[in-house]
Amino acid sequence: MATEMDPHFGVSSRSAADRVDELVSGRIDRKTRAGYHAKNARIAKAVVETVKNGKRLVVMDKDGVPVSVDYKKLSIKRNAKSVLQCIFNLKTKDDQNLSGSTVSSYRSAIAMLFTDAEKEQPPEWSNTIGAALSGLNKEQAKERLAGTRAKIGKRSFSVDCYKELCEVMMKQMDPRFIFAQAFFKLQFTLIARMSSAGAIFIFRLIV
Repeated sequence: MATEMDPHFGVSSRSAADRVDELVSGRIDRKTRAGYHAKNARIAKAVVETVKNGKRLVVMDKDGVPVSVDYKKLSIKRNAKSVLQCIFNLKTKDDQNLSGSTVSSYRSAIAMLFTDAEKEQPPEWSNTIGAALSGLNKEQAKERLAGTRAKIGKRSFSVDCYKELCEVMMKQMDPRFIFAQAFFKLQFTLIARMSSAGAIFIFRLIV
């Protein structure tokens, strides 16, 4: 058949269409996909609770629990704004507004629905959430500069932590730590670019 791959080239005889479907599905790992499904369920629940006739905008499971947003309904500009409003009204466990990066992950979760359904995102939706997210990032950047919003992201690797790790590695006689010792010693070139690198004792790196 025209849709079958030639097994003589070392490829399975599954249809090309099945292989493409497998690759599309595998673009997101299971853990990330599960997280996206959880985000979509949270959005759907918020839509049902806050938007008039919200049940028409979501997909329910057999028990009537909101599980995702109905992508077909997002083509209406009013509905796109309603769903977006629900996302921005979500709170963290500490009852704080979501950061720009978190809102972006919710956008990716909804994008997954469109891709899985082989549908393009309606311009009303993609344009609205893109513009709103850009505005949110700028707003939160100003808040961080003004000191009214906590900075996000990983803390810098402190010199004291680096020194402690080097000392621990030096005391280990197990061969498994040889690579770890070499790695930390070689990283001195990068860490020396830090303004606080002067506190590092050189003998800890050359012993």
